[in-house]
Amino acid sequence: MFSSLQKLMALPDNTLICCAHEYTLANLTFAHHIMPKNPDITDYLNKVTEMRHHLQPTVPITLKNEKNINLFLKSDDIDLQRILGITSNTYAPIKTFTKLRELKDNF
Repeated sequence: MFSSLQKLMALPDNTLICCAHEYTLANLTFAHHIMPKNPDITDYLNKVTEMRHHLQPTVPITLKNEKNINLFLKSDDIDLQRILGITSNTYAPIKTFTKLRELKDNF
């Protein structure tokens, strides 16, 4: 999964992500739990909450926006690594991704 998302990250920022399921609110709730002080996540969580309240879809989304709010696309983010207790080294992004997956599975 990590390598698949790395390939996705290489696409242009204006690429539209059209996922098959409406998981945006659940994923943002998880992201906000992990990074509550991240303004991009907080702002988009508020927007998506309102959209879902009005039964509006939250997809498609641009890759640029997804990079700002999707923790699985931020595994190289030093702040995220620090929050998760990952020390910076060559394998830090993979360790971060793995830790996120474990946390999300139990969220």
